[in-house]
Amino acid sequence: MTDASLSALAAQTVLRQRMDIVADNVANASTPGFKREGLMFADYLGKVGTTEEASLTDIRRDFREGELTHTGNPLDLAINGDGFFVVETPEGVRYSRNGRFSIDLDGNLVTGEGHKVLGDGGAPIVFAPTDTDIVVSPDGKVIASGGAIGTIDLVRFEDPGQLERTGSGLYRAAGGQPAAAEGARLAQGAVEESNVVPILEVTEMMGIMQSYQSAQRVVDSEHERLRRAIQVLTQV
Repeated sequence: MTDASLSALAAQTVLRQRMDIVADNVANASTPGFKREGLMFADYLGKVGTTEEASLTDIRRDFREGELTHTGNPLDLAINGDGFFVVETPEGVRYSRNGRFSIDLDGNLVTGEGHKVLGDGGAPIVFAPTDTDIVVSPDGKVIASGGAIGTIDLVRFEDPGQLERTGSGLYRAAGGQPAAAEGARLAQGAVEESNVVPILEVTEMMGIMQSYQSAQRVVDSEHERLRRAIQVLTQV
């Protein structure tokens, strides 16, 4: 296989991964708190032709805040600033920006998947059956008709790029320890939308398709050139 073919095939490998990520962004454009992702392939390009292993799986994530949508639901919470909710799952503690919550049959404040939202000290936020008029202050204090419930825990990471996405809007801390999100504030009755801009993702998708087709033309051209060369040589 020629160098031109190898380069074109390598480009197609990167383009396929980029397309998968862009398609995932589009699919999550309406997922509260979702953060746009992109493929970081600079390391790959820098390692081509060296003895180092080239990686195509490095993902960069855009943690800029999405727009807030006011819902009027007192259990919907949006984070203003750098911070994450702390969530208890069967796999361990996870972190999320998706504040579309509800109360389960046991009175726990939970995510859409039924995972408990944790407060200061790692305890769940639990309501009594008679609690009404729920109020959540900007600093996370939860008060209902029955009195103070607790304080929703908000944490931040020095390098959020080390967080690993595990699905359902949750992240796992792959490196570094969380700290208190001192500057983060909660907005009650609102949710943070995804920061994906669908029209930009669709435009990028079209560009990827065009680049993929161009690379395929190079592969086809090289294949045809080699076929003709072999045909000529066998006739000599």
